[in-house]
Amino acid sequence: MQKLATLALAIATISLSPIQANAQFPNQFQNQSIVFKSTKFNCLTKEVWSPSKKLWCHQLVNTEWLLEDLNGAGVIDNLQSTLKFTQAGTSSQNTGQITGMGGCNRYISELTTREINRPSELPIRIKAIATTQKLCSPAVMNQEQKFLAALRQAYRIKLDGSFLWIYVNGSDRPLKFTQLNPKPDLKPANNDLSQLFSRAWQTQGLKKFVYVFLPNGTFLETSCNNSYAITTWTIDKTAPQVLKVQIKQKLAFTLTILELTDTNLQLQMKVANSNATENIKLTAISEELTCGK
Repeated sequence: MQKLATLALAIATISLSPIQANAQFPNQFQNQSIVFKSTKFNCLTKEVWSPSKKLWCHQLVNTEWLLEDLNGAGVIDNLQSTLKFTQAGTSSQNTGQITGMGGCNRYISELTTREINRPSELPIRIKAIATTQKLCSPAVMNQEQKFLAALRQAYRIKLDGSFLWIYVNGSDRPLKFTQLNPKPDLKPANNDLSQLFSRAWQTQGLKKFVYVFLPNGTFLETSCNNSYAITTWTIDKTAPQVLKVQIKQKLAFTLTILELTDTNLQLQMKVANSNATENIKLTAISEELTCGK
């Protein structure tokens, strides 16, 4: 039997020179894709970056927008009608998704698209929209109903600087949005990283991976089913809670420390040149971890 924890903890107590040869990207993040009806956009790889894929992965995923104009009719002051682009699921069958506030109720729907050779435009189709069932004033409900009805008829997105335009069937005036920049809902990390270096960490879930961070900038990732990978990390000088992981001297992804205690570690992983993120929860290994033959 392999004794991964013993090996990992032993490595954590010695000083290694950073090694980059044959380093592999962690397998649990390689195949997370966004799949649409006629186009598959895998935002966590750098393969085949078409204009449509760049627009979706780099500029739309995980962004949120505020409605400013409803087909030329304006909107009610101080009423939040919003739109956020996300990805649904964690498998290779992920779909594009929109969520937001209609004005009174929250809504959610799937979104499909197809390739087009225009760097700032994307054909879309929004499926049936599910909403909560709260009642508000007639004016608010009227705007919400018109907003959601327009989204159901959406056929094209256009990004123009800080503005997002959504064109809808039956109207010669598009929906106009401006981007919101909410503060991330993240737990501040302790800038003292001594707890990070003094133990080995195991991911939660069915696939168990062991992470070891060494003070000299070496990062080890291994598991019972995969060979180990050794890469290097540095601290982002502008954000001490952000670790920048490099593969072959190029930035591969960042790890933002959301929580760091004696027993728990929570990281937010963001792949270089992408807006896609993944939260990773780990626990400190307190006893010997073995794998079956």
